[in-house]
Amino acid sequence: CNSTREIADTFVAHLDKSIVIADWEYEVAGETWRSAKHFRDAGFDVICCSYSKPANIDAAVRTACEEKLMGYMKTTWHTLARQVPKLAYGGVVSWQGHGLSAKQQDILGDNTAHILRRISPPKGNYATAGWSEEQIRSDLS
Repeated sequence: CNSTREIADTFVAHLDKSIVIADWEYEVAGETWRSAKHFRDAGFDVICCSYSKPANIDAAVRTACEEKLMGYMKTTWHTLARQVPKLAYGGVVSWQGHGLSAKQQDILGDNTAHILRRISPPKGNYATAGWSEEQIRSDLS
Protein backbone atom coordinates (compact mmCIF):
# COMPACT_ATOMS: atom_id res chain seq x y z
CA CYS A 1 0.00 0.00 0.00
CA ASN A 2 1.98 2.95 -1.35
CA SER A 3 5.25 1.57 -0.05
CA THR A 4 8.43 0.07 -1.42
CA ARG A 5 8.52 -3.66 -2.10
CA GLU A 6 11.16 -4.12 0.64
CA ILE A 7 9.07 -2.37 3.31
CA ALA A 8 5.93 -4.27 2.29
CA ASP A 9 7.75 -7.63 2.32
CA THR A 10 9.25 -6.89 5.76
CA PHE A 11 5.84 -5.88 7.09
CA VAL A 12 4.14 -9.01 5.75
CA ALA A 13 6.95 -11.25 7.03
CA HIS A 14 6.44 -9.97 10.59
CA LEU A 15 2.67 -10.19 10.74
CA ASP A 16 1.23 -12.95 12.91
CA LYS A 17 0.18 -15.80 10.61
CA SER A 18 -3.04 -16.26 12.59
CA ILE A 19 -4.35 -13.04 11.02
CA VAL A 20 -6.99 -13.63 8.36
CA ILE A 21 -6.38 -11.34 5.38
CA ALA A 22 -9.55 -9.80 3.95
CA ASP A 23 -8.35 -8.88 0.48
CA TRP A 24 -10.46 -6.07 -0.99
CA GLU A 25 -10.03 -5.82 -4.74
CA TYR A 26 -12.87 -3.93 -6.38
CA GLU A 27 -11.56 -3.59 -9.92
CA VAL A 28 -9.89 -6.96 -10.57
CA ALA A 29 -11.88 -8.96 -13.12
CA GLY A 30 -11.03 -11.79 -15.49
CA GLU A 31 -7.83 -12.79 -13.72
CA THR A 32 -6.58 -14.36 -10.50
CA TRP A 33 -6.23 -11.90 -7.64
CA ARG A 34 -2.43 -11.65 -7.33
CA SER A 35 -2.66 -10.03 -3.90
CA ALA A 36 -4.74 -12.90 -2.49
CA LYS A 37 -2.30 -15.44 -3.90
CA HIS A 38 0.63 -13.44 -2.51
CA PHE A 39 -0.82 -13.42 1.02
CA ARG A 40 -1.73 -17.12 0.80
CA ASP A 41 1.83 -17.94 -0.31
CA ALA A 42 3.09 -15.89 2.65
CA GLY A 43 1.21 -18.24 5.01
CA PHE A 44 -2.04 -16.41 5.70
CA ASP A 45 -5.65 -17.51 5.45
CA VAL A 46 -7.26 -15.22 2.85
CA ILE A 47 -10.82 -14.19 2.05
CA CYS A 48 -11.48 -12.46 -1.30
CA CYS A 49 -13.78 -9.46 -0.79
CA SER A 50 -15.45 -8.02 -3.89
CA TYR A 51 -17.81 -5.13 -4.37
CA SER A 52 -20.60 -4.83 -6.96
CA LYS A 53 -19.43 -5.54 -10.48
CA PRO A 54 -20.39 -9.08 -11.53
CA ALA A 55 -17.00 -9.60 -13.23
CA ASN A 56 -15.27 -8.64 -9.97
CA ILE A 57 -17.46 -11.04 -7.99
CA ASP A 58 -16.77 -13.80 -10.54
CA ALA A 59 -13.00 -13.24 -10.29
CA ALA A 60 -13.11 -13.21 -6.49
CA VAL A 61 -15.01 -16.50 -6.27
CA ARG A 62 -12.87 -18.12 -8.96
CA THR A 63 -9.68 -17.04 -7.17
CA ALA A 64 -10.95 -18.31 -3.82
CA CYS A 65 -11.79 -21.68 -5.35
CA GLU A 66 -8.76 -22.15 -7.61
CA GLU A 67 -6.26 -20.98 -5.01
CA LYS A 68 -8.01 -22.91 -2.19
CA LEU A 69 -8.43 -19.80 -0.07
CA MET A 70 -10.50 -19.52 3.10
CA GLY A 71 -13.45 -18.06 1.24
CA TYR A 72 -15.31 -15.18 -0.32
CA MET A 73 -17.14 -12.20 1.20
CA LYS A 74 -19.41 -9.77 -0.65
CA THR A 75 -18.69 -6.25 0.61
CA THR A 76 -21.58 -3.81 1.06
CA TRP A 77 -20.15 -1.08 3.31
CA HIS A 78 -22.75 1.69 3.67
CA THR A 79 -24.68 0.63 0.56
CA LEU A 80 -26.56 -2.43 1.85
CA ALA A 81 -29.91 -1.18 0.55
CA ARG A 82 -28.73 -1.29 -3.06
CA GLN A 83 -26.39 -4.29 -2.64
CA VAL A 84 -28.93 -6.98 -1.73
CA PRO A 85 -29.30 -8.29 -5.31
CA LYS A 86 -25.48 -8.45 -5.56
CA LEU A 87 -25.38 -10.37 -2.27
CA ALA A 88 -27.64 -12.94 -3.88
CA TYR A 89 -25.45 -12.94 -7.00
CA GLY A 90 -22.33 -13.56 -4.88
CA GLY A 91 -24.07 -16.45 -3.17
CA VAL A 92 -25.19 -18.05 -6.44
CA VAL A 93 -21.72 -17.69 -7.99
CA SER A 94 -20.14 -19.17 -4.85
CA TRP A 95 -22.55 -22.08 -4.90
CA GLN A 96 -22.32 -22.98 -8.57
CA GLY A 97 -18.75 -21.85 -9.22
CA HIS A 98 -19.41 -19.60 -12.23
CA GLY A 99 -21.11 -16.35 -13.18
CA LEU A 100 -24.53 -15.67 -14.65
CA SER A 101 -25.61 -14.11 -17.92
CA ALA A 102 -27.11 -10.63 -17.85
CA LYS A 103 -30.59 -12.16 -18.29
CA GLN A 104 -30.00 -14.58 -15.40
CA GLN A 105 -28.79 -11.66 -13.25
CA ASP A 106 -32.00 -9.76 -14.00
CA ILE A 107 -34.12 -12.78 -13.05
CA LEU A 108 -32.12 -13.26 -9.83
CA GLY A 109 -32.60 -9.58 -8.95
CA ASP A 110 -36.35 -9.83 -9.54
CA ASN A 111 -36.60 -13.02 -7.48
CA THR A 112 -34.57 -11.47 -4.67
CA ALA A 113 -36.86 -8.44 -4.57
CA HIS A 114 -39.91 -10.72 -4.56
CA ILE A 115 -38.57 -12.72 -1.61
CA LEU A 116 -37.67 -9.57 0.32
CA ARG A 117 -41.18 -8.17 -0.16
CA ARG A 118 -42.59 -11.39 1.29
CA ILE A 119 -40.19 -11.30 4.25
CA SER A 120 -40.71 -7.58 4.91
CA PRO A 121 -44.11 -6.64 3.45
CA PRO A 122 -45.10 -3.00 2.96
CA LYS A 123 -46.44 -1.34 6.10
CA GLY A 124 -49.27 0.45 4.38
CA ASN A 125 -47.38 1.96 1.48
CA TYR A 126 -44.52 1.24 -0.90
CA ALA A 127 -42.28 4.06 0.37
CA THR A 128 -41.77 2.26 3.69
CA ALA A 129 -41.52 -1.29 2.28
CA GLY A 130 -38.30 -3.27 2.54
CA TRP A 131 -35.12 -2.71 4.49
CA SER A 132 -34.38 0.98 3.80
CA GLU A 133 -35.85 3.90 5.66
CA GLU A 134 -37.39 4.97 2.38
CA GLN A 135 -37.75 3.00 -0.86
CA ILE A 136 -38.52 5.94 -3.15
CA ARG A 137 -36.53 9.18 -2.97
CA SER A 138 -38.76 12.11 -2.12
CA ASP A 139 -37.96 13.76 -5.47
CA LEU A 140 -39.40 10.69 -7.28
CA SER A 141 -42.62 10.24 -5.37
